[in-house]
Amino acid sequence: MNSRIVIGIVLALELLVAGCLASAQQGSPTGSIAGEWNITFSVQGQTASGTLTLAVQGETLTGTIETHHTGPGKLQDGKFAAKKLSATCIFERHESIVLTGELQGEKLVGSFQTEGREGAWEATRTSKTSAAVSPQFHSHS
Repeated sequence: MNSRIVIGIVLALELLVAGCLASAQQGSPTGSIAGEWNITFSVQGQTASGTLTLAVQGETLTGTIETHHTGPGKLQDGKFAAKKLSATCIFERHESIVLTGELQGEKLVGSFQTEGREGAWEATRTSKTSAAVSPQFHSHS
């Protein structure tokens, strides 16, 4: 019976390591928008800056957003495919903001609609996201 327990533990550890390795190999592929971004909204000569944090699973885009003007919010109905994105930002103390845009090189660029107005927005990766390095696994055979 003890050998069965040891075999079970070894198999569980192998599955865990294989999962970690597969996840690390996926890393942050070129064209991925997951991570933290500095976002700036521009409308009628005024700007509002904040933080946009994105997660992508398949074509589903989720995340959070916060500016001094809007307060904290969450992304709803988000999609990201073929370098194009769309989402609605929902806030407690501000009207929703409908975002559309695309990944252009290392920037996200697009337009938005809120409070009956249209404007432009742009986001660049934060230094926290830029400096992030995927963990490296080394085999010690």
